[in-house]
Amino acid sequence: MQSGRSGWYMEVLQEGAIAIGDQVTIEQAKNTITVKDLCLVFCTPDVSQKRLSDLIALEGMGPQMVMMFSAFLNNHHDLALVKQNVWQGWKAFTIAKITPESEDIRSFYLTPSDGSLVAGYRPGQFISVKLHIAGQEKPIIRVWSISDFDETHQQYRISIKRETKGLASNFMHNNAFEGMQVELLPPAGRFVLQRGGLIFPVILISAGVGITPMMSMLKAHEMRPDKPLPTLHFVHAAKTSKHVPFKADIDAIIDRNEHFHAHYIYSQDEQKSHIDLAQMQGVMKDIGSSFLDKWLPTSPEQCDFYVCGPASFQQTVFDILKTMGANMQKVYSESFQPKENEAQGLPERSEIVFSAENKILQWTQADNTSLLELAENNGLQPEHACRMGSCGSCRRKLSSGKVHYDLAPSADLAADEVLLCCAKPVSDKVVIG
Repeated sequence: MQSGRSGWYMEVLQEGAIAIGDQVTIEQAKNTITVKDLCLVFCTPDVSQKRLSDLIALEGMGPQMVMMFSAFLNNHHDLALVKQNVWQGWKAFTIAKITPESEDIRSFYLTPSDGSLVAGYRPGQFISVKLHIAGQEKPIIRVWSISDFDETHQQYRISIKRETKGLASNFMHNNAFEGMQVELLPPAGRFVLQRGGLIFPVILISAGVGITPMMSMLKAHEMRPDKPLPTLHFVHAAKTSKHVPFKADIDAIIDRNEHFHAHYIYSQDEQKSHIDLAQMQGVMKDIGSSFLDKWLPTSPEQCDFYVCGPASFQQTVFDILKTMGANMQKVYSESFQPKENEAQGLPERSEIVFSAENKILQWTQADNTSLLELAENNGLQPEHACRMGSCGSCRRKLSSGKVHYDLAPSADLAADEVLLCCAKPVSDKVVIG
């Protein structure tokens, strides 16, 4: 490939017979690229977005090559997006608008209080929100998915479900108002739509408020520059139709895209949402994608699945997809997965030193708590939000000692950092800075 001596073929524009002695006329396009130079593009790391755009625009570039370069361009674009307007630490935002979405979900539109642009993000990511609630000794931090996709960097939208005993969600529903200030960390999270895929269908599966990151993914998929877009199926399980937020927006997007499909699965159960094997088989029946003006049937093994919802719902979906033969390496979810080959024996006891709080605590294997739970049980109040190892709010300096994570956190960590919410001690003494 690096030599440029690659095989190549020509597109047949009109069928006919070719005989020995037939005259051949070679026409040179004004704006083109040689086979050799095209080969070298594939051997070049980090091809610029401008270079990819120029290649896509070349006269006579074959549709397969256009699709491949468009996929590369999508990946470049998304990686560049998350580097724009990033800030450090907490930043003041203003609630610009509040809108009801369903019986128990409201959307909050957030804009920077200083008039700046928001940081770029990938579809599926979340933001950490700090709330100052009367009667609480410390600010309350919660993590909510971004429920929209906006590449103009004007605002974030979060959509919050009212939980019966949810301190933060009830505060937002009952007390938040347009013009009120909150504080945000930059967007984070690894549960993101991969927009570089070619051909194979994208299946978004959600239940309840798990629909919020799927809205961001749905809109981002539609905004891909390559056409035709890969097939997309939007599957949402809800108790009843009145529990489906964004339905008008979803249906509008589905209606204007030929190979987009929506499936609403109602359990008619006021307690929880359901989905079963027969329903998923109905979704996947005759599934396929358009490629070079041809319809290609595909199997569950070839599809990319994104799953978000209550833990029990996600587990049911995972079991169904395994039964259907899906490639579980192409099944993405907000939950985090066990680390392989990293199980370590925990000590019977460990001394945990919180040096900033000047506190020495005793962790025991019998209690088997996380370091965050240990701190809270002893009157400390470390900053935290998701309790799942995703947001990084409970990140602290690991001054000495070793820790183990039963499940691999998705937040990025340096070698001398620890996430209190999901860490347990491995050494007999751990010092937290």
